Amino acid sequence: MNRIIRIGTRDSPLAISQTIEVQKCLHRLGYCSHLFFIKSEGDLIQNISLYKFKKVGIFTRNLTNVILSGKIDMALPSL
Repeated sequence: MNRIIRIGTRDSPLAISQTIEVQKCLHRLGYCSHLFFIKSEGDLIQNISLYKFKKVGIFTRNLTNVILSGKIDMALPSL
């Protein structure tokens, strides 16, 4: 396979660890991939309790926007 799969993930330790496992699976199947680390709103704003956000997608919205823009092929925020 010549094409490199662009994988977007949050840069939290859990998300990175899980994404690397997916990357290993892809590699075993013959696919090359590259990781792109994307900060989520929840990652950037750490001084507010999660329940005070009162909105959905604080950990996934930025990944969704990047995948819809075509800059990555898949997104793995955390499995």
